[in-house]
Amino acid sequence: MDDSITLKISAMSPSGHGIGIASDGIKYYVLGAFIGDILEVSPYKNSEGIHYAEILKLLSPSSDRSFVPKKAPFYNPHAPWRYLIDTKEMEYKQNIIENLFIGGKQDQEIFSPEKTTYYRNKSAFAFVEQKGRLAFASFQRGKSGGKKIPQLENILNHEVITNLAQKFLTFFNQHKIPKDELKYLILRYSYTTQTCVAHILVNKNSRKKLSFKKSDLERSLKQNKEISGILVSFSLPETRSTTTEKDLFQIGNIDSKEILLGKNYHYHPSQFFQVYPAAFAEILKDIENYLKTVPEISSYELLDLFSGVGVIGIHLAHLVQKVISIEHSPLSQIYTERNTKENNIHNFEFHELDAEQALSHIKRKQILVVDPPRSGLSKKLCKEIFAKSPEYFVYISCNPITQARDLAMITSYQKVFSRAYNLFPQTQHIEHLVILKRKS
Repeated sequence: MDDSITLKISAMSPSGHGIGIASDGIKYYVLGAFIGDILEVSPYKNSEGIHYAEILKLLSPSSDRSFVPKKAPFYNPHAPWRYLIDTKEMEYKQNIIENLFIGGKQDQEIFSPEKTTYYRNKSAFAFVEQKGRLAFASFQRGKSGGKKIPQLENILNHEVITNLAQKFLTFFNQHKIPKDELKYLILRYSYTTQTCVAHILVNKNSRKKLSFKKSDLERSLKQNKEISGILVSFSLPETRSTTTEKDLFQIGNIDSKEILLGKNYHYHPSQFFQVYPAAFAEILKDIENYLKTVPEISSYELLDLFSGVGVIGIHLAHLVQKVISIEHSPLSQIYTERNTKENNIHNFEFHELDAEQALSHIKRKQILVVDPPRSGLSKKLCKEIFAKSPEYFVYISCNPITQARDLAMITSYQKVFSRAYNLFPQTQHIEHLVILKRKS
């Protein structure tokens, strides 16, 4: 091809792309490439000064690879690091963290769970039409970015999710449901109950306009004991988002339940919950073990921002005088209060607020815990944390890139604990915990 370039991959970016420098000095980021690969690539995007390229041909494979694909796709869209040796995955992730943070040596080795496939408890399936029938779709990257293609097997999804997804696909095809009517099928698996909740997002805002009936789905529920409930909701068709505008109807019990370190948690199909609960428990244990060493810990208030359904605050409530939980979703209040009641937690206070609306709750003698989305903290929130400097600051992140950016703005602390967690094996994603203490 005219625009093809030969690259040797010499480093890994924090985003998980292999980095190679072309003969003209341009640095390219290539997904699915590993250190030592020699590749023929094609540039496809320049975003915010970063040049991206896709693999056309694998000329000489890296010794870090566990598998060498002979043809495209050269990486698995669901598990981009599937073809990387396990020990190298851990080494890459450890190096990424240490390069992102000044003095980035970790207090403990990166945690990796035993189960590295079929661990995800949630999956969202989009749709594409193939030979007149519906099939599940993936969104292609590279020059065809955004284009839907038939989905390959997702080796990260729990087996129950995979099996039920196929049964729903059969249902949709048997009832000749048009592709334009369906947006997503979301399945949430509970390790505790060993059942799934199905959330069907449709592009029509009225139950009467749907080409399938509630009774049709009810029959499906009776035939599949692994389905505990089904929720059908309207979602705006012009976006790729899985957010919903209104619920049309539900069947059965749509609440998921998970037991984590001896405590019960319930959550709604539309809410965030950790995709690998048993692995996330390691983060909770590390935070708890550190906070136990804090002198007079029982006299502290703990402020939990981005609290979801209350998991972190509920787990740590026995250590502190009081927990203040902040989350903006109305459903979060319903489920957090349910979870605190079921776990007999009484020193707990919930406020339905955005994080930026909760700035007045930040205090100097306090343990501040944040677990924000991938976008990290806002500048306004970082400035307020810097100004008030709660004595202890616990920052959990699913995106160490934005975490490092935020902590560079909050310089009133010294690190007392840090650890990386391989919560998403066979992908480039890393969970990272930093515990900071205010400088004296």
